[in-house]
Amino acid sequence: MEKIKNAKKEAAFVLSADKEILKEYISRYPLHGEADIALLERGDKELTKLYVSVFSFAVEAEIKLIELQDKELIRHYISRCGFEDEAKVKFLEMNDVELIQLYISKRPFFRKDLEFLELGNKELIELYISKYRFNAEAELKFMGLKDKELIKLYITHHRLSDDAEMKLLELKDMELNKMYALNQGFSVRTQITLCELLA
Repeated sequence: MEKIKNAKKEAAFVLSADKEILKEYISRYPLHGEADIALLERGDKELTKLYVSVFSFAVEAEIKLIELQDKELIRHYISRCGFEDEAKVKFLEMNDVELIQLYISKRPFFRKDLEFLELGNKELIELYISKYRFNAEAELKFMGLKDKELIKLYITHHRLSDDAEMKLLELKDMELNKMYALNQGFSVRTQITLCELLA
């Protein structure tokens, strides 16, 4: 069987095809976005799991998957695939600690670090920063939390951006500053700024 090039026809095929024929098709070809959604609407978990064991969904289908609130399917999907940015926002809005822990065990949130941080779950933040560095915007927000224990954990594992280094200095916490200097070392830019401030 050849790939169906028309998205609407493929979606109709996915909804109506015999299960065995569809199994063969989805194990060979990635679907158009509309057909991804049709596969979810068909409601056959076995077929959905088979498909995502080989391919990932288009972002619209990822959002549809999240809206279905089927934790088993979401768990299966994120054990293999990462969400696109728009879907990450929907996923984080679910605020499901277990699923977020699973996601973090596989990959970071990258450009959606700030949305993750805004959940405010300290346990999840600890897990995240033990593995990944925040993007620059989220790093500034993180430093603004002024949580000494979390900052200690972060600077043990990661260098700060220049702007976040300045935020660290603004906290005026000698223990944190020494710890950072020993573990990571302040950037040349930060050192120059400090010298200018002290001059």
